[in-house]
Amino acid sequence: MMKKAMAAFLTLCLFVALLAVPSFAAGKDAEPTQDPDVLTDVLGALDTAYVGADLKLYVPADKKAGLQTKTKVKFHYNDLNGAVYFPGNVDPTGMCFSWNDPYLTLSTDGKTYQSGKAPIAPVGKKVTYTTNTGAVLTIETCRGSTSVGALFLTVDEKKGTIKAMNDDPDHETSCYGKAMFDGKTKYMSIKGRGNSTWVFPKKPYNITFYDDATYDGKDGVKMIKGVKSKKWSLVANHLDASLLRNKIAMDLSCRLGIGMESRFMDVWMNGTYLGMIRRTTATSWRTTTTSTRTPSNCPACSRSAPSPASRSSAAGTTTGSASRTWATEPKPPASRTSRSRSTS
Repeated sequence: MMKKAMAAFLTLCLFVALLAVPSFAAGKDAEPTQDPDVLTDVLGALDTAYVGADLKLYVPADKKAGLQTKTKVKFHYNDLNGAVYFPGNVDPTGMCFSWNDPYLTLSTDGKTYQSGKAPIAPVGKKVTYTTNTGAVLTIETCRGSTSVGALFLTVDEKKGTIKAMNDDPDHETSCYGKAMFDGKTKYMSIKGRGNSTWVFPKKPYNITFYDDATYDGKDGVKMIKGVKSKKWSLVANHLDASLLRNKIAMDLSCRLGIGMESRFMDVWMNGTYLGMIRRTTATSWRTTTTSTRTPSNCPACSRSAPSPASRSSAAGTTTGSASRTWATEPKPPASRTSRSRSTS
């Protein structure tokens, strides 16, 4: 009897407590609603709030040296240490820093330089300058690997700004311009991609190529040998410091004949170095290429992956014309109910 009374009392206390919760919440001042775009806004504001925001230094384009567009100096957020990045095939010897402020000068070793005259450091070295306003800045010269391609994106911000595109979490805002890579220049549109990865400074994008400046007819482009597509993805892999996890997984799936090939590229957008980004097709691997693709003729796996015929012959069967192509779904296995069962 005592246990029942105690249980009833505890039940009543719990009921009263539940009733009190809404009344307590209603009596509190209303909490401000969290804006889901706050983090994106804060990260975007950092681009114009960091210490080196007013020092817009860059190295002009030098197509003879392999530099297709200008490349800007990237400063740290908390000091005036920075770096200038070049593709692996560029020889930056003799290049100089430029800037647009007519009143700015840089000095080092007792010499004062105007825009276009301040020498950069040799590759792998740093140079320290003092501005005429007393600021001290140190800039390192960095160059990528010759085995990694370079992609230069030139956005015409009269047709849409990069900031508007980067501030759009729904990826409905596109920018238009040209893409230069492998000695080719193509018209393109670019917009963001991804969900949780979009809030990070190193952003992923989707690119669509076009025939001309009208941006009407789409154009298939080979950004990877043997792979032609109208749409390509630039995958940032911001959270992977090694940049290898997704690449290894994609290479393994390609060796099985079911994945999409990918390659690394150093990417610049309007002179700003975005980092090393993995490029891959933005469409299904079954509709990307223009020719029949099997694991035996996939460029990424031709040396090690056995052909469907060799696998079938090893199993004692023949393939005939049933080799799988990139445009054909594999046939599902026979249903268990359709198999004959022995009775005893």
